[in-house]
Amino acid sequence: MARRSLWLILLTGIFGSYPAWPYFQLEMMKQKRAKIESSQWTLADWLAQKKRVALMDHWLAMNRSATVMELILSGAYQDEKLKVTDELTGTTGTSEITSQIYKADIYLTLFNFFGEFEAADNRRESFGGGAGLRIFGTSAQTTNWVVRYGWRKRNHFADREVWENQFVESSIQLYLFRFLGLNGEYRHYFAQKSNLGAELSGHRATTGLFIESGFLRIFGEYFREPLAFKQSGLTTSSEEREGFGIGAKFFF
Repeated sequence: MARRSLWLILLTGIFGSYPAWPYFQLEMMKQKRAKIESSQWTLADWLAQKKRVALMDHWLAMNRSATVMELILSGAYQDEKLKVTDELTGTTGTSEITSQIYKADIYLTLFNFFGEFEAADNRRESFGGGAGLRIFGTSAQTTNWVVRYGWRKRNHFADREVWENQFVESSIQLYLFRFLGLNGEYRHYFAQKSNLGAELSGHRATTGLFIESGFLRIFGEYFREPLAFKQSGLTTSSEEREGFGIGAKFFF
């Protein structure tokens, strides 16, 4: 009697849990299939991976630096018109000025370090520098795109006023032929107060054309630089420099 009761209990347990048994088996099969698929190799996977590698190799080939180090020195003469507006009275004054600007760039593979100095005949000058990264292009003498972050100190000697502005800059160079190309540059100056409390902000946009032979480049540029001056959050005056420049650039 005891043996019959034991068999009855075992059979009841087995058949009582039978509805859950197929579900358990199905889950085990799914997990096993997932493991197989994760390690499965197919021709489609190989072709997709080959395409990704080819795209990466193409980008590296297009943007790998042609040389480890490059040095570029340039100088330009600028003939410009300076328009100064008193925003409180609405009066505007215009004058013709000339200036000279000198720049030095050093490239270490993709990294750029630069400095600049500019002096005008109205007793104003500025100098500064910074660092950047060549996003596209293999050298300074190829089609390229460079972004920079820098600092500029601007002196008005007549008023004894000094500003120190940080800026961001984007520069694009496009070769139409091996000897002829176009360039464009946009620089944004972040607002900063002077030693006398006047806040300066603005931007500079430049576009130009160049002719190149070996290590020498002759270029002509048009530029426009509108600036705003504020006192206690109120725009008190503005000025706009606009003109043309011609210069030479040397590559080493």
